Amino acid sequence: MTCCTDVVGRLPQTPPNFHRPVISTAYPAGLVYQDTIAICATEESFVYSLEQANQTTSSQPALQAVVREDTWEARAQQINQLLEQL
Repeated sequence: MTCCTDVVGRLPQTPPNFHRPVISTAYPAGLVYQDTIAICATEESFVYSLEQANQTTSSQPALQAVVREDTWEARAQQINQLLEQL
C-alpha cells in the first residue's frame, strides 16, 4: 500500500507523502482497502483517479486509521493469540 521498505529491507516505514490519496490497480489483496483507496480496473479509470488525486489536498483519515491497524506488529499479535488458543 502506502508503505515502503528502506534499503536494508527493514519493516515498512511511513513515506513522507502519506497524506496523498492511494491509487491501485485491481488485485485481490487490494480489495480489502476498496473503501479507502481508488482501485482501478482500466487504464482510463487509473488516469481519472490520478487527475482526481492531483486536485485533492486533504488527508485521508480513514485510510490512515486502516493502515495504522494493519501492521506487521498487529499481525504478529494476531498469530500469537491464535497460537495461545491451541
